[in-house]
Amino acid sequence: MATNYPGALDSFTNPTSTDTLNSATVPHADQHANANDAIEAIQATLGINPQGGSATVVARLNSIGASQGTGFNYLFSSSTSMTDPGAGKFALNNSNLTLATQIAISTTNNASVVVSGWLDKWTVSSNPTKSVITISSKTDANVFAIYQVAAVSVQSGFYVFTISPVTFNGTFANLADCFVANVQIGDKGNIGDFDGYGFGWAFSSNTNTATAPSNGTFKLNNANSASATQIAISKVNSEGGTVNISWFSDLATTNNNRIIIREKTLPGTYIAYSINYATLTDYGTWVTFDINIVTRNGSITNGDPCWIVATLAGNDGATGPTGPGVPTAGNTGDLLIKTGSGNYQTGWTTPSNTPANGIIPLYASSSYGSAGLRVGQGGIGIASQGTGNIQTILGSGATGTFTLPSNANSILAATTDRTAGITGNQAINTVYAAPASGSAGLANFRSLVANDIPTLDQSKLDGVSVSTWAPNTSYTKGDLASYNGITYRRVSTSSSGTTFNTANWQQITPLNTFAGHAQLNSSRTLANNTTCNPVFVDNSGTVVYLNLEPDKTYFFEGWIQNTTATTTTSKNPLISFYYIDELGNGLTPQSFSMVVNTFTSGVTYNAAGTSSVNTDLVINGTTATAGTYYSSYRGFIRTASTTTNSHRINIGIGQSSATGAATGVIAASRSYINVTDMGAGLNAITGYWS
Repeated sequence: MATNYPGALDSFTNPTSTDTLNSATVPHADQHANANDAIEAIQATLGINPQGGSATVVARLNSIGASQGTGFNYLFSSSTSMTDPGAGKFALNNSNLTLATQIAISTTNNASVVVSGWLDKWTVSSNPTKSVITISSKTDANVFAIYQVAAVSVQSGFYVFTISPVTFNGTFANLADCFVANVQIGDKGNIGDFDGYGFGWAFSSNTNTATAPSNGTFKLNNANSASATQIAISKVNSEGGTVNISWFSDLATTNNNRIIIREKTLPGTYIAYSINYATLTDYGTWVTFDINIVTRNGSITNGDPCWIVATLAGNDGATGPTGPGVPTAGNTGDLLIKTGSGNYQTGWTTPSNTPANGIIPLYASSSYGSAGLRVGQGGIGIASQGTGNIQTILGSGATGTFTLPSNANSILAATTDRTAGITGNQAINTVYAAPASGSAGLANFRSLVANDIPTLDQSKLDGVSVSTWAPNTSYTKGDLASYNGITYRRVSTSSSGTTFNTANWQQITPLNTFAGHAQLNSSRTLANNTTCNPVFVDNSGTVVYLNLEPDKTYFFEGWIQNTTATTTTSKNPLISFYYIDELGNGLTPQSFSMVVNTFTSGVTYNAAGTSSVNTDLVINGTTATAGTYYSSYRGFIRTASTTTNSHRINIGIGQSSATGAATGVIAASRSYINVTDMGAGLNAITGYWS
């Protein structure tokens, strides 16, 4: 057969050890003819001297591939360890091309050529981004990754570069044949000598502004630029030029001038100061002047190149024209202030009776007289017309003490409010108040009476320290004491005796306080199981609990209508009192008792007796049929004393068997519970049920 190569690959049948030379299936002559045709086709395709100057055709093809573009041929290693990847290989520190931050690359490429000089050029730029590398598949142009190069760590036989991803496509398989190319980025350009706003100086961190700064530098008298109050600047700037003294003197002409110190390489870093007027000191080769911080951003460090930019303010404006002056005569009610000894200001009428210093004369019908307001040591008074006598009306007056004038009654009696009793010193332990008894009358200083103090309930006594009642103790009328969790006020002064006598005490704490109420607005079907489930829920159907306080006694009572389902085995209705914390863990009360009375179809079932919290209480009435039960319950609980948990309660119902039941127990609407707070501790009024 003729060969199919190079258009297609041939498929020859090889002889076996049992085939003879004249075999009909693999004739010997045909085998030679086919092989000759294929060899001639290969020669025709490769031509003469296909390896060229290389040892093999493969070596020649590799050298041709390696010379394409600006890179070299490398094999990709899937190892993410930044150790020597091996000659002719490179590796990334992450299998995800977009997350790679380092590349380890051998100093020898896949053609066994040492290219460390080429690798050295990757980071010679002074720019933060030194160069850009492109890694592309040798066999698939659509697979590539491009990274920016920031730094290098030179190792023995390989380099590790710090990189950041730019873009990528596809993935590299282990030992994938790749080209690695590098494009260098040029150096950062030089900083200009002058930006048109100021002169250049380098910052010196030396804080001694009493000594000369080096040429081309400036310094502040505090390491914290916000606290600096003086600056010292060399007259020679960082460009080597001499700055004329007039530039500095212009800065110190007014208090409104500013200087802005801006870091050359970081324009967002700056400090702005105002310059104190006339504080410039010329030391020949350097100057200082006082400054005040205005604002700043960032910080400058020793040696940082900076611009010092000046902003000059204009001089103060000229004095405005003289105003119209003050009147030579006044109107009734005008004030004239005498600020010291001597005559009044020119243009003002001198009062006929010159008042003392500090008096503000009032303008009378025709002139300023000596009557007026008196300003003394912390007080204000009234100076009588013509006499200058002072009646203190507010504050300490001129003597440093607060003394009501002898005629205060006549001064204040003009109003309908009775204030005539406020005169001079008053007896101790008296108050200014209306009459203690009888009808309404004028207010006077008098002693307090019992009716002056309103009856206070417990809410008004929050934060008041109340001691526990003690026998054979002397109590004064009005003393407070707590007995069995109830606060009382003593109604007479005497000994308490050996037993508590309510005739001598007035109760302040109410006997009980409503603590909470829950009621079902609609019936709800509980879980179909053999234990009780909480009855009371919020509007969304979520079970809610009433929060109680630790070490308190609570009375509760309520009513529940529940319907059990038909079961294949007999069952009893169940009821339970839940007492748990916020995690659903059962709590143990200090005292507890609950009585339940249930009836159905005219039959009353009594589940009376002390039951335990968080325990299903069986109600008599065993039956397998469905039934509706009406239960009233009451009891009390003294909560645990722990304050590390919340104290929550709810009522649960259920049935003792759920075998064959289609639904759980149904709690009817209007089922409810009321809870009353009986006070702290064990309230003796509650008692016990048996």
